[in-house]
Amino acid sequence: MDDRLFLNAMCTLQSKAISRSFMLASLASWAMAIAGCANRPEPPREAAGLSKDTRPVARPARRPAPCTREWNEAVDERLRISDASGHGPDLGSAEWMNAVGKKSGVSDGSGHGPDAGSDEWCRAVDYKVFGRR
Repeated sequence: MDDRLFLNAMCTLQSKAISRSFMLASLASWAMAIAGCANRPEPPREAAGLSKDTRPVARPARRPAPCTREWNEAVDERLRISDASGHGPDLGSAEWMNAVGKKSGVSDGSGHGPDAGSDEWCRAVDYKVFGRR
């Protein structure tokens, strides 16, 4: 009877030691994985789906009122609707507003979102492009 109790006690101690070793190894693996992710270099702009265009984005000293000519120009520069040569839809046109809505995320291209050019649309684009007022 004493041998059985001894063997049972030894098996219990051995299984606890294995469990403790496994937990420590798992914890060490997670710590190394997290540390590796923190030091990962930033992916290239192209991989992130961002433009290769490296033109500097002009930022006005003060933010223009939404849906004014000055605001349209600032939005166009920020979202890069027109290219450096001025090719693209006419500033403020329905085609331009459609491109702005899609690039800013205000509309999804399927007609969902505020009506282009409305006060609601202008406020939404202003918020998405320039942040809070």
